[in-house]
Amino acid sequence: MKKYFMCAMAAVAMLSVSSCSSEEEVNMSGAEGVGYISLNTSTEDAVITRADADINTFKAKVYTGGVNGTYAWGTKDTYAPITASINTTPMSPTNYVVEVRNYDNMAAALAANSNYGAAYWEGQANVTVVTATKTPVTVACGKPKNTKLILNASAFGGTALSLNISAPRGLAFVWNNSTMVFDHAESFFAPEAVLSYTISYTINGISKVTDAKTLTMGDAGTAKKLTIASNTNGTITLSITTEDFGEAVEETLTFDAATGEEVV
Repeated sequence: MKKYFMCAMAAVAMLSVSSCSSEEEVNMSGAEGVGYISLNTSTEDAVITRADADINTFKAKVYTGGVNGTYAWGTKDTYAPITASINTTPMSPTNYVVEVRNYDNMAAALAANSNYGAAYWEGQANVTVVTATKTPVTVACGKPKNTKLILNASAFGGTALSLNISAPRGLAFVWNNSTMVFDHAESFFAPEAVLSYTISYTINGISKVTDAKTLTMGDAGTAKKLTIASNTNGTITLSITTEDFGEAVEETLTFDAATGEEVV
């Protein structure tokens, strides 16, 4: 399902319908020789929550004549932050390219939030500005361009637990026994990234670290959900679910709690 967000020349990518408008209207009577654009953006429902999309992080470039041409917003090397004044920026009547994104690039999105990352959107559209007219254009950002790792351990009965990722970057997801969630319940990675990880735990007075495992992330806009649970029979189960627009595929790994070795 697509969501549309309308704002006079503002790039919004929220995952519920929202809108914004400037309190300052463009006076078309004084617009001889120039025009304006009214920018809409759209995203598709995926595994991303509303909290991942923040209007204050979105940026844009508006230019004509190719990347070395004339810029009406931003520059060749810079995506200018969206501000209220962008909707009153006069533009010569011609064809423009509009680029929108919430981070400068994928690397910047993955480095956000202390390297736990953030959802990354980008999109591009063409628009022809007409004299004394505010021309609408919609930039379809689609799904987030990265993937999401989600952790859940509400069914783990031990006293300590962490998931430790060594590649493609070092991360530690630490169990908080009092609130039944990881201190960092989610993180973002590039599509098809291969994660190397181990699980450390303490249960029934026994502390172990599993052998190193690998996990391949999915396509853009998908999530891998890791659910860690312990059982009274002395095993720990790791269920891996791939989520993509409501569809889920699950695989399960089981470890002997006393040895940390995988049970085949």
